[in-house]
Amino acid sequence: MNSVVMGQVMLPKTKNITFSGNSISCFGNPCFYRSSTSGTVNNRITFEGLALYKSNAGILIQDNLAFSSSGNQGISILKSNFYLSSGAVAYRTTGADFNILADDTFTSSDGTGVGIQPYGTTTAVNSSQVSTVTGCVFRAMVALNPLVTGIAADAWEGWVFTGNHFWASTVSVLSGNAINFLNNQFVNSNFNIDSSFNEIIEGNYFDTNVAGTSLLTVTNTLHNTVSVQIENNHFDANGTPNTSMVNFVNAGRSYLTEQVTLHGNTYTGGSNSSANPIYGVVFGDSALRNVYLSGENFNIVYSCLHFTANLSKSTIERFEANSPAFYADGLSTYADQYVRSDFLYKKFIMHLSGYVPSQSAAQNVISTQTIVYPEFFTPPVITLSQTSGQTCSTNIGFTVSDSYPGSFWVNLVQNGASSAVGYVSCDVTVVLDGTVYVAPR
Repeated sequence: MNSVVMGQVMLPKTKNITFSGNSISCFGNPCFYRSSTSGTVNNRITFEGLALYKSNAGILIQDNLAFSSSGNQGISILKSNFYLSSGAVAYRTTGADFNILADDTFTSSDGTGVGIQPYGTTTAVNSSQVSTVTGCVFRAMVALNPLVTGIAADAWEGWVFTGNHFWASTVSVLSGNAINFLNNQFVNSNFNIDSSFNEIIEGNYFDTNVAGTSLLTVTNTLHNTVSVQIENNHFDANGTPNTSMVNFVNAGRSYLTEQVTLHGNTYTGGSNSSANPIYGVVFGDSALRNVYLSGENFNIVYSCLHFTANLSKSTIERFEANSPAFYADGLSTYADQYVRSDFLYKKFIMHLSGYVPSQSAAQNVISTQTIVYPEFFTPPVITLSQTSGQTCSTNIGFTVSDSYPGSFWVNLVQNGASSAVGYVSCDVTVVLDGTVYVAPR
């Protein structure tokens, strides 16, 4: 094993070159550099079995190829160890495609080192495409940190991260298209998706023991469609106070976060304390809409679903909840008529009419309609109110009777002496709220 202290090496575009078997300490910036201004590069540079050290600011390996619609051959980094500090970057890529990083270890002694840094600008669309990161370990560092100026519309595309281990690290997906994370481990790490779309987050493990953090954060996009699929992941808060396992937030942008699917995930809180709450999914993005949530499993959390902003034109189907304090916190405040939640919350308007035969003071049922609904997790609280803007006759009201799981009657009634004898017609707003407190069991 050789030890090499070096400044800068320019990498050719017209040859395949492999670096292997060395221990390399570098103080240059960048240490290895490949560049092109036009055309398609069809040769690959490979780094294999290396130990690479950089303790000053700058970049170890930089592939600065110009974007090519035909696709440039990128760089392979295989079975190598990176030791970084002082903000050093292991690998930065601009227009290189088909990059392969496999079985590498990235370590930062001071927490400032950066593992992978795709680079893009508002004019460099689809800068780096179709790359894979597999079986790598990132320890106490900034594992993934795209450098995007102006929040590019599509700064990098088609990257797949599979079977990697992120330990006490930050992972950021900024301005990407189809950046997918499959079967990775995020231990005490922060995973952030911002202004990206067509993402698949599936089969991953997330945990934390750092109070006040979010395991997965999705920030509203710069596009009108974000299309994020979060499926079959396991989130574990380990009883850590004030933790959000999935958190949708708003950065004050005017665009909508749309087409979001959450399905088959498991959320384990470890505590249902109201003083230091642990949330399953937090909906705090007022630009969020078209969300589909189903098949979710929540275990010992303060709130399975925590709403702090409106959620429109969305569907919440059945999920399993074990020992929660609240099934959904804030849904009744922020839900509107576009939210479908068959097993938690319903709000709708129905029309009742009938004939008042006399001005008798005794209660008289004028007409009745039957409501049938999918059975809730818990029997819902039924609230009837006269629809805003409507004025019914004096002493005309509404009651509930013959209530059973999945059905009840709504009655239009005469409560006392009425000023109207004859035909009456009223609209009633019906609310079924199953988001009530459930004692731990």
